[in-house]
Amino acid sequence: MEQKESIIQYYTSTNREIPEDLLASQGRGSHFNVLQRKNCMATIPFSRRDYYKISIAGGNAVLVTDKGEVPINRPAIFFNDPEIEFGWKNLSGKQEGYVCLFNDGYLNAELKKELRKLKQRFRDSIYSFLFLEPEQYEQFKNLFRLMETEFAEHSVYRHEIIRSILKLIIYNTLKIQAARSPHQKPLKSERLVNEFIDLLNNQFPIDSPKNSIRLKTPNDFALKLHT
Repeated sequence: MEQKESIIQYYTSTNREIPEDLLASQGRGSHFNVLQRKNCMATIPFSRRDYYKISIAGGNAVLVTDKGEVPINRPAIFFNDPEIEFGWKNLSGKQEGYVCLFNDGYLNAELKKELRKLKQRFRDSIYSFLFLEPEQYEQFKNLFRLMETEFAEHSVYRHEIIRSILKLIIYNTLKIQAARSPHQKPLKSERLVNEFIDLLNNQFPIDSPKNSIRLKTPNDFALKLHT
């Protein structure tokens, strides 16, 4: 069975201190972090990870994908999830940008839906990434800085704010990508999959004995989906 890089291994391989919450849960608890890329390793081996990562990067590098290598010679934003294999070869000494990483336990149903929407939008691309104009890159940097500030303040609502910023990052990416590929439309099969997953997720958590699972059989879901 293929071994995925764990979120703890990420911290180890990039010579970063492992956060206390990950150590306490042995990597199984909810986790989020946002980091500047200045400490990133020069080469990342081609593999899958068991966590999500969104990053913005400037400088010269090569993105390694299962469809080939892509020269990265201008600012770009990248989205990685546990199902995507990728590698990275840094070609310049200057490393600029941000990385935010989080695991499945950090996601709520709404954010999972937005990430699926993003992945579908990039379904015909070599990888889920976009080259950015200078002003777009600065806009994304400001959003990452805002996440960095909120995360450091330990406010009561910091994770609600961070999840909202993540949605802003996703929707700004979708906006840019849609402007570049205006004729791309979602497939009907993908729409049905999304609606099915939404129906499934919306039944949980069951927070009261009075509430029960309403959709239990394929026919129950089919009636809701009008298929």
